Amino acid sequence: MASHQRRWCRLFDAVTPSERGKAGTGSGIGLVWYEMVFGLKEARVQLYLDRRDSEWNKAMFDKLKTQQTQIEGRFGAPLEWNRMEGLKGAQIQYAKEFNGRDQDEWPEIIAWLVEHIGRLEVALREPLQLLRR
Repeated sequence: MASHQRRWCRLFDAVTPSERGKAGTGSGIGLVWYEMVFGLKEARVQLYLDRRDSEWNKAMFDKLKTQQTQIEGRFGAPLEWNRMEGLKGAQIQYAKEFNGRDQDEWPEIIAWLVEHIGRLEVALREPLQLLRR
């Protein structure tokens, strides 16, 4: 595993995955989470805005969306921007299909998750810092 991957994996050092195959850690903004999701059909990394105040989640999402081109440029690929209309939260995610039932694929899935959560954190670091102010 490359050294930059080990560094990003530290975001989750003290995190135990849920029984639903999800691990989350803070972004530095209350109830805004980085999450890695290991599913049966796909793996996904995401930023999830999860405050009780739906209006705050949507406003934060909209501010990040104004920087979509720059964020996706730093990430290195198009992201899925999901405002989740009618629901409380919002998310920005990147996913890849995998066969989560095939244990032989698990090392590849885990390496993919570690690499892409690091890329997502780098892409969102500056925009989130600006929004914290």
